[in-house]
Amino acid sequence: MPQKGHSKSHHHTITKSRQWLESYRSELKTGSASRIRPKLEFVLKCDSAGSVEAVTAGVLNLPTIDAEISIIRSGVGYINYSDILMAETSGRLIVGFQIDALPGIDIELNMHSVEVRLYDVIYTLISDIKRIAESMVTSAEQEVITGTARVVAFLKAPERE
Repeated sequence: MPQKGHSKSHHHTITKSRQWLESYRSELKTGSASRIRPKLEFVLKCDSAGSVEAVTAGVLNLPTIDAEISIIRSGVGYINYSDILMAETSGRLIVGFQIDALPGIDIELNMHSVEVRLYDVIYTLISDIKRIAESMVTSAEQEVITGTARVVAFLKAPERE
């Protein structure tokens, strides 16, 4: 079961899908990447309906970033097995605000490769979500000129028989 630490938040990196990243890089090279926007999807669980509303408003009103943020399910109460199944179908992330997971749920979290982040401070939660979304955005590859050259002669290679 996730334990609350001194800072009351869990900081782990979210691993990106290798296939998605390769596809996105391919789209960048061909110039058609503008139609692809990384998407951060997660399940939100809070201690009260008011907290759900506050966190949802804070997350969905983040300053414009090039990633789409989507709360696929929100609710009140402990993190449970159905939350894990829902998170498994999307971004594999569950965010909890002033709550905990049901006892014994850590085994299911490991089996389904779902990450849980718990917070007690709304501003920390929102800034962490923003940081995760920004980390999903791959900057466009840029051509950097590192030097110049001048051709002084062309040499013809001998033909092979």
